[in-house]
Amino acid sequence: MHLFRIVLFVCLWLMAGNAVSASEQVLLLIFKEQDASGGAFISRMIVSEKFLRLDYGPAQSDFILFDRQSKIIKSVVYSTRTVMIINPRKITQHSPIKIDTSSEQISSDQVNILNSSEMLHIRFFANKDRCLDSFIIPKLLPSVTQALTQYYEVLAGEHAQTIHLIPGDIIDACDLAMNIFSSARRFDSGFPIRESILNGTERILLDYDENFMLDEQWRHIPEAFKPYSPSQIRGEDMNTQKSTGKNFAQK
Repeated sequence: MHLFRIVLFVCLWLMAGNAVSASEQVLLLIFKEQDASGGAFISRMIVSEKFLRLDYGPAQSDFILFDRQSKIIKSVVYSTRTVMIINPRKITQHSPIKIDTSSEQISSDQVNILNSSEMLHIRFFANKDRCLDSFIIPKLLPSVTQALTQYYEVLAGEHAQTIHLIPGDIIDACDLAMNIFSSARRFDSGFPIRESILNGTERILLDYDENFMLDEQWRHIPEAFKPYSPSQIRGEDMNTQKSTGKNFAQK
C-alpha cells in the first residue's frame, strides 16, 4: 500500500497544478487502466455530493465532469478547446436484436487492495457471450457506486441515439447491453475495484482517500472553451434536445 500512496500523492500534485488552497472535501480514487491496445495509464476519479470528475492526466489535461443534480455531462478537450455537452435523455429506442442478459458469481482467489474476504467475482453475459468480469466488495464506497450509476445512465441515453447508425453486421449484444440497455447493472452488487473486458480493457483500483481536501477549481470548466453537443455532430435538429434552461456555455 505504501507504493500506492506514493502514486496517489504524485498524481494529486500533478492534478492540483498551481492550486494554493484546499477548501473542499472530496472522495478521490486512483486507478491503473489498460486499453485494448495494451497501453497502461493512471486515471483519477473525484466524487462529491454534487459532482463526479474523471480525468486521465496532469493539470490541464482532458477530463469529464458530471453534474449529479442536473444530470449533465461535460467532456473537456484541451487540444481543441472544446466542451462536449451531454444532456440526460430517456431511452425510447428498441434494441435491433433480442438481448438476454445474465450474470454468475464464481469463486475467486484474486488479491485485492483491502485484503477483503468479501470480494465477489461476477461475470456478466449477453446472449451467452461473456461481456465483463467485475470484482466487487459489497458496501464499499456506496457514494461512488451511486455516482457511477447516475453517470452511466446518462451515457446510455446518449448512446441510444446512435443505435440506428450501427451497421447490421457489427451489432454486438454485449455492446448494446453494457452501454445502453443494462449499462448500470454492473453496479447492482456494489463498487467494482477491478473490471476486465475480453478485448483487453481493464481498470484496477490502486488507492483511495475518502477525506481529501482539494481546491474547488476541480469542478470548474474553462470559460473560453467552445461548447457543442453530440446532436450537432450528427446534424440533428437542436430543438429536439431537452432544454436545460441554460446556454451550453454556462456552468
